Amino acid sequence: MNGRVFTATEAIEFSDEHAESTQIVETSDSAVFVWRVKPGQELSGHIHSDGQDTWVMIQGTLTYYLGDGQTKQITAGQVDVDPEEIVHGGVNEGTDNVIFVSIHSGPDIGYEEASR
Repeated sequence: MNGRVFTATEAIEFSDEHAESTQIVETSDSAVFVWRVKPGQELSGHIHSDGQDTWVMIQGTLTYYLGDGQTKQITAGQVDVDPEEIVHGGVNEGTDNVIFVSIHSGPDIGYEEASR
């Protein structure tokens, strides 16, 4: 995609197998993705060693992993900011599809599985 203004829900498709993301844009300062999570699908707990990941909930409710076995419900309209090395992830335990935007503070912030 080219440009500066994007519609997060435009031209997205949900996978029946797993949560899925589409990169909207990448610059020297950031990378922006749209995630789709169907009921029962999970984004495993993980960390980013080289930057911040900010999630902006667009649709639905997600059981959000905070690390140390703790969770919190996040829903449309909420924003979660995860500095580097902070565990995050989530599972859709509801009946509606979830859509959120993930903004990485750099184009390549690393990815490492972590306990949720």
